[in-house]
Amino acid sequence: MRPDAEEKLFGIEPKWFNRERGPMSFGFEHGDGWASLVEGLLRLAQTRRAAWVGLPQDNPFAPGRFEVRQVLRAPGQTVAAGTTAGATAGMLRFIFVGGDEAFREAAREAEVASGQICEECGQPGSTGPWKHGRLRTLCGRHGGAP
Repeated sequence: MRPDAEEKLFGIEPKWFNRERGPMSFGFEHGDGWASLVEGLLRLAQTRRAAWVGLPQDNPFAPGRFEVRQVLRAPGQTVAAGTTAGATAGMLRFIFVGGDEAFREAAREAEVASGQICEECGQPGSTGPWKHGRLRTLCGRHGGAP
């Protein structure tokens, strides 16, 4: 992801990201095309967080705490012709702690939607094998199926 696009996402709610250590220290591990999906989830979390127990969000031990652990393209490889390992391999994976069922459902919907959105540019795409059998969701322009 471009550094400016990444900083925009980190800037939505900086305290939700541990950029010092752990997976988010590597940033968002996907292309710019899924930035709007991730931004939508972060904005939803902003609006819903008051309902999440009502405790201060900066308390690391609060049951209402919300933290984004990792945002990446789910790993996976083509196992055999026409089969893949992992139902959402090659699609967005939004890993977080906290939230509520409505937010978890929105995250699942964004993950499924990413399977039809090019992770590089945001245009319609499809999930399929890329280099070395790795799965990615891309449009024809970025190496996906035309």
